[in-house]
Amino acid sequence: MIKTSKYAHLRASVAPIILVTALLATPAIAQDVKQSPEAQGQAIIVTGSRIARPELESTVPLNVISEAAIARTGQTNVADVLRRQPIFSTGTSQGNSNFNTSGNGLNQLDLRGLGRDRTLVLVNGRRFVAGEGGHSSVDINMIPTDLVKRIETITGGASAIYGSDAMAGVVNFILKDDFEGIEMRGQSGISAHGDAAKYRLSGTVGTNFAGDRGNIWINGVYDKDEGLLSRKRSFSATDIFGRSVFAPQGAFNLNGTIFDITSFDDTGGGNLLDNDYTFDSDGNLKQGFVQNVDGFNRNSFRRISVPVERYLISSALKYDITDDITFYAEGMYGKTKSRAGLEGYPSAGGDPNVDGAGSIDVVGGLAIDNAYIPGPIAAEIAARNGDADATNDVGFIAFRRRLSDVFDRSNRNTRETYRFVAGLKGNLNDNWSWDVNYVYGHTTDFTASETVLTDRFTNALDAVNISGQIVCRDPAARADGCQPLNIFGANTAAQGAIDYIRGGRNVLNALSTTLEQQVASASMTGTLFTLPGGDVKVAFGAEYRKEKSIDDWDADTNIGNTLGNFTTDTRGSFHVADVFGEVSVPILSEVPLAHYLGVEGALRYDDYSTIGTVWSWKVGGDWAPTRDIRFRAVYSEASRAPNVSELFSAQEETFPGDLTLDPCNGVTAASNGTYDAACRAIPGIATTIANSGIFEYSQVEIQSINGFNGGNPNLQEETAKTWTVGSVFTPTFIPHFNMTVDYYHINVGGAINSQPRDETAKACLLDPNSAACGGLVFRLPNGKITRIDAFNINTGGFQTSDIDVGMNYWTDLDNWGRLDFQANYTRLLKHKRQAFTGGPFFNEIGLLQDSDQEHLGSGFKDRFVIDTIYSKGPVQLSWTVRYFGKIKDPNTDLTDEERNVGDAFYHDFQMRYSFDENDKDNPKSFYLGINNAFNRKPPSLPNGLTGSGLIGVETAQEYDAIGRYLYAGFAVKF
Repeated sequence: MIKTSKYAHLRASVAPIILVTALLATPAIAQDVKQSPEAQGQAIIVTGSRIARPELESTVPLNVISEAAIARTGQTNVADVLRRQPIFSTGTSQGNSNFNTSGNGLNQLDLRGLGRDRTLVLVNGRRFVAGEGGHSSVDINMIPTDLVKRIETITGGASAIYGSDAMAGVVNFILKDDFEGIEMRGQSGISAHGDAAKYRLSGTVGTNFAGDRGNIWINGVYDKDEGLLSRKRSFSATDIFGRSVFAPQGAFNLNGTIFDITSFDDTGGGNLLDNDYTFDSDGNLKQGFVQNVDGFNRNSFRRISVPVERYLISSALKYDITDDITFYAEGMYGKTKSRAGLEGYPSAGGDPNVDGAGSIDVVGGLAIDNAYIPGPIAAEIAARNGDADATNDVGFIAFRRRLSDVFDRSNRNTRETYRFVAGLKGNLNDNWSWDVNYVYGHTTDFTASETVLTDRFTNALDAVNISGQIVCRDPAARADGCQPLNIFGANTAAQGAIDYIRGGRNVLNALSTTLEQQVASASMTGTLFTLPGGDVKVAFGAEYRKEKSIDDWDADTNIGNTLGNFTTDTRGSFHVADVFGEVSVPILSEVPLAHYLGVEGALRYDDYSTIGTVWSWKVGGDWAPTRDIRFRAVYSEASRAPNVSELFSAQEETFPGDLTLDPCNGVTAASNGTYDAACRAIPGIATTIANSGIFEYSQVEIQSINGFNGGNPNLQEETAKTWTVGSVFTPTFIPHFNMTVDYYHINVGGAINSQPRDETAKACLLDPNSAACGGLVFRLPNGKITRIDAFNINTGGFQTSDIDVGMNYWTDLDNWGRLDFQANYTRLLKHKRQAFTGGPFFNEIGLLQDSDQEHLGSGFKDRFVIDTIYSKGPVQLSWTVRYFGKIKDPNTDLTDEERNVGDAFYHDFQMRYSFDENDKDNPKSFYLGINNAFNRKPPSLPNGLTGSGLIGVETAQEYDAIGRYLYAGFAVKF
């Protein structure tokens, strides 16, 4: 539970601002403090339509973040800029990708908490190649912060305009398209603890040519974020829930029941069986393993934030071939390097409690004639096996040991992306324009980590003494170079044994990912005719897109000879041909009660090589009875086609090892649970109950249940129905003020997901012929489950809705300068998830994201951001308040006090000085800033105890785990 902050008095100081904002609303528009052409009402192409209009006249909620607003955040990565906005969940970030098997350090956006693959990312209105194998989500690391002119985000299904993936909405990065001169920018920052450093240096050179008919520029960026180790913060320095029983010095048991915890002391440390042997910190053998003393602190090696190093080169060219035809081209290359931080891998042998649980398991454990067995253990084995009591004989030695001295399993990632755009655009006359372009994108990702070969590991462990020499027992293994491995104690593995079990290579687990995207499109916009309300405008066109993705694992992983289950490669592609159209009809304008009244509609037809044809459409309208207020509403039906991963990912075996998999476990003749009658209707179960009184599984039977996860080429599209209704206030009696209030509702059906195995078993009991059952459960004649598959299927869905409020206001203080207020507020009204079609909806509003819920982000009821900017002459001062409302941990096993997480305020300040404010073409500025100025610490949410804690962080991903952060930077243009 969060205690009252010592900065509570600061909350009181900002309360008037918060109250005023809540009453007036808060913004969907975060613009520059200077009035842009868009803010002045000039018609431009805004995201969500191909028809030009002022942004405040958009019929869908539009969030706009300007270049100046980006600069005020002090963030070096635009993904972090967007995550400050209340409409975004965390997505994939440097703070939650440390444990990913690939893609460490990715930055992917999640709009409205509906998942990264349901948020479409565009650059200059065009698609961008994905950053993760098999998926459509873009790695925002590849977008240079200093080139972003503005970021536009719309909510709701936009498939009628942009096609698949735009179910939650669209994020469009508008980059600078014209530059002349030389500009240098730099920034450096560090936390108040002296760590988590970030550096960025960028340069841009551009010039006009051919009598100013053309412009060309090139930009280069070097950016480094050093990340942060968990041990660098007190709240995450240790495993709060308890140290790991997989220790580098090992633990050894002679009964084959290693680590059955028999008691807990007052400090939470488990006292294990007395005949468990381990070693103390001086390397001395001892009997008895105490978890909090002898256990291993995994957080010493884990990361709060993954380090990322970026190299970006971008260029653009445009040239007016004639007065009506322009050629344009864009090119970019990006390279990122990142590295996860993980502790050594856990290994086990002869331990039934960890079979199939994600560690190396040597069936049978260590032989009792192992040459490395310490004397006291060997003496006990001899005594027990030599007495007359056969019940205490030792047949093997069970063990658990962390292989910290053998290899480092932390991933190392190198990603490269290049993208090219070429096109022609022009005007047929004053009313009609056209655009034809081609986009090519290519991403490669190489992820590698050290590991061992399981067959060699088993051979090396089986060490015996032959003629006074310790060797591997198997003659064939010895002939193949086997070197014996000693695991008794810490750092006991010899280099020869390490080289052998690692195959003599420094890298074994390796994943090479390749993605390719090609898009060709043509569109035309213009005026059909004029009505009393204005010009009837249309936009129409066609598009062809091809996506290809390959995940290529190393040969040993393909056959399951490295850690974990075997993984096969994923290869797949699809193409889609689209035609689309859009119309805007102004019915009335400048008449009583109708300053403006208009309707609009859009329709798109997609023909996929995988799922066939899909229709998407929207209809909407807006009505402004006066200049002061405008009402708007849109209804749309959107779609998302399955991606390569969902369709073609290889089917991989897993052993869930979960006692709750079968609802029939524990059923008796008299039990009356929800599924008990259906269980007793299965002949084999009925027979078992009649014979023994109860139907139940043994531990071995539970651990033997397997299943397959993977893609499904028979998937169909997801569908979404979206409502947005809102209003825009631009009161003439309050100069320089505008406010937007919008309600949205998104209902996703046929969601692509792998159904939880226990839910599949329940569905099959209720109706074996249902789609939720789908022949995925296999039972023996005696009724015992042997296999439950969890392939991707169209099942279940999501419902989410909220109210967004936006406000902008500025006032001239005469000789005292200028004051600006900008704000964004989101009130979450609904946040529900349905695991399978026909199943119940789980209400997740007000709950943090559970660790196994990868689709819905956290359900904060209230979030807002308020910016206050004061400008006078060359000086600009800004203050940002970020707010996260109260929320609960989803773990219902905790007490209310443990579950409740209090609200959180973060305060950011920046001072910017312009050296020559009158030279607008060649600005020169210096700035200083501090984020989380009052060092607001994150709530304590221990991993393993709570549902939302991230391993190695001990808090939820939404909160600032870095602490107070200081930075300085400059921008100089010549």
